[in-house]
This record gives sequence, structure tokens and C-alpha cells, in this order.
Amino acid sequence: MFSFNTEKNRLDTILFQPNASDHSSLFLSEKYENNVFISFINTYMQKGRDAITDHDFECEPLTLYFGGYNPPADADSQIANTLGMLDKETGSDA
Repeated sequence: MFSFNTEKNRLDTILFQPNASDHSSLFLSEKYENNVFISFINTYMQKGRDAITDHDFECEPLTLYFGGYNPPADADSQIANTLGMLDKETGSDA
């Protein structure tokens, strides 16, 4: 599920597990918790996003954990030179 963060003007993800609850026993959701979830889904499916929130939202750009990669301008020639040197060192045994 999502909630709208008015401070950052974006949607935030909320973890929702329909079959598990902190407030119920044996990891089963209470009836009212399931009703909230089903009501949210029904409202969204029948009336669209505007029935859930009247705010526009922005999502953060996707970031990779390994960071960005900007290859050097001569990347193709560096690869060709490296492969050529490896060919000379190893020979063609294949």
C-alpha cells in the first residue's frame, strides 16, 4: 500500500501483509484490518487514484547500489587493446 508524504510531495510505500498483523494472534489479520485493505483496493479499482488522494506525487529516481557508471571516452579502444594483449599472452589454444 502507499501513503502520501506531504512533506516530500511523494508516495511512500507501506508494508501491508493481509495475513499477518502485529495486533492479532497467530499471525492472522483481524476482520477490520482486512476490511481496510479490501476497501482501499475496491475504491482504487472502482474510482481510480483521485478517490484515494487528491495530491500529485513524485517518485524518487531509481538508484543502483553500485552507483553510476560513466565510461571513459575511449572505452572501446581500451577494451580492444586489453583483449589484444590478452590474446598475445595466452595464445590461441581454443
